[in-house]
Amino acid sequence: MARDWSLSRFVRLYVVESADEAAWDWQARCVWPLLIKAADRAGVIETSKGAKGLAAVIRMPLEVVAPALEELTADGCLIVTPRGYLLRNYLEAQNAKMAGSQRQAEYKARERAKEALNGNEAHAEVTRGDTRSREVTAGDAEVTLRRDEQSRPSLSPLARDPSPPAPAPAAEPSPFAPIARHVTLAVGLLNAARLELDPAAQPVDADQGDEMAAAAHLRALPEDRREAAIRHGVAAIAAAVKAGRETLGALRPGELFGPRSWRKWQAAPTVITARGRDGPGGGSRPARGLAAALDLLAQTSPEDP
Repeated sequence: MARDWSLSRFVRLYVVESADEAAWDWQARCVWPLLIKAADRAGVIETSKGAKGLAAVIRMPLEVVAPALEELTADGCLIVTPRGYLLRNYLEAQNAKMAGSQRQAEYKARERAKEALNGNEAHAEVTRGDTRSREVTAGDAEVTLRRDEQSRPSLSPLARDPSPPAPAPAAEPSPFAPIARHVTLAVGLLNAARLELDPAAQPVDADQGDEMAAAAHLRALPEDRREAAIRHGVAAIAAAVKAGRETLGALRPGELFGPRSWRKWQAAPTVITARGRDGPGGGSRPARGLAAALDLLAQTSPEDP
């Protein structure tokens, strides 16, 4: 059954290695790409079983994972946390924007690879031709060759257009940049805030509905303001949780990108004090309902009838 690549989650695996990575032993070099694949959008791999649990997650033998784990933690690429392991710089690596010159070089390399692939397929198709053509006589072969020489255009490089092909124009940045990168950033920030407030908090992830809601909000903003809007929204929710106005469950993509809650958190402050809305100058909120009744009882002295 063919895979639908458009619906498959993927991660970046960088080809260039640093000097430290080149010095890793073979176990670490083998395990590291599998850890990148197994980590969630925040770069976390949850397990409480140490090397044994990590071996089960990436489905590799323990005798390979154990020395790799020792190498990677000593190097600092893998950080031990109360929930398991954290891949250092995971969010930065997955959300980095490719430079324009590098993007153009990658485009040209892909085009060259496609041309080479098409040439190989055409050659293989000719090779798989009818083997009965080998049984022709020498005279027939000579006549066929002469006819082909007259009818076919020359394939010599000298007969082609000597001018090199014009370089492909650089792709203009789309006003609707892919939203997946921003959703990944939001999930990472939400999980980081959850861990800060409660080290035992379970990670959250975005589903298709969250991604569609995020697209509706973010596409209405200029591209250079989208990341700042996400960071403000997460900080505002975290401030409300710290102040006791929201529970830890509010730190989730559905609350951040909700149809109504998006505007609420964009207008909300990122710092909330015990008395005011944002900072020491804010006024206290009026008590209502049961809270007002309790305040009235507290202000009544025992001698009052």
